[in-house]
Amino acid sequence: MNGHFEGGQIAVLLVFPDTKQAALGSPGFREVFRTLKNSDNIVVDWGWYNEKEDRIEYECRVWSYPYDIVGFSVPYELLYSNVVRCLVALDMEPEHAVRKDSGPLVLFGGAAPSINPAVAGTIADIVYTGEAEAGLTGIIRSAIDKHQTWAAEKLTPMTGRRLPDNFTVAPRFFSSTDTIASGFFDGFDDPAECTFSDAGMVEIGRGCSRGCRFCAAGHIYLPVRHRSVAAVLGDAKSYRGKAG
Repeated sequence: MNGHFEGGQIAVLLVFPDTKQAALGSPGFREVFRTLKNSDNIVVDWGWYNEKEDRIEYECRVWSYPYDIVGFSVPYELLYSNVVRCLVALDMEPEHAVRKDSGPLVLFGGAAPSINPAVAGTIADIVYTGEAEAGLTGIIRSAIDKHQTWAAEKLTPMTGRRLPDNFTVAPRFFSSTDTIASGFFDGFDDPAECTFSDAGMVEIGRGCSRGCRFCAAGHIYLPVRHRSVAAVLGDAKSYRGKAG
């Protein structure tokens, strides 16, 4: 692999383009971090956007190596403006077509890119339309392997996880996992720092069987999956123990 770390490890900066409290209150962002943190040959740091000082703040930043991939979790469209500000703060060209193959690869995931990848593709090199547990680490490794020959154009046939230059319609592929793991608190500071500091955050399921036309959850998080009562209660008890 072409990672900057010794031994070929890939350095990933995972950014939530909003406050730290919002990042800690996002189950999806925390699951992405946990997935990368527990993956072989990948080292990950995470950060958030400080709007007042117009810069990225880091949770760790314990190494001096440059990042191979800068990934953004974008839950809704209005945060794209903050993504651009974050890239500028990193001295990176925000526009995909101008940036081309210089610097780290920019990867997008989250609800907003999954709903409309065409918008994300004007900024990102790779748009991942899926749940992190289902294959994100494989995409990252493949992208780094092919980075020297422009990774975003070389990921075929990984359908549903790349954005061709001639993109015209939303991909009809979404990578999902059969099971939902617990433990949103791994690798993060005290959960009391998150937006919902006075309440435990427990995932009970993904998707919705009602399929209302105005709601993204019933269309991009399929198939519908529900966690068992025992698993939900186990998470609640675990949170209670961490909260002291």
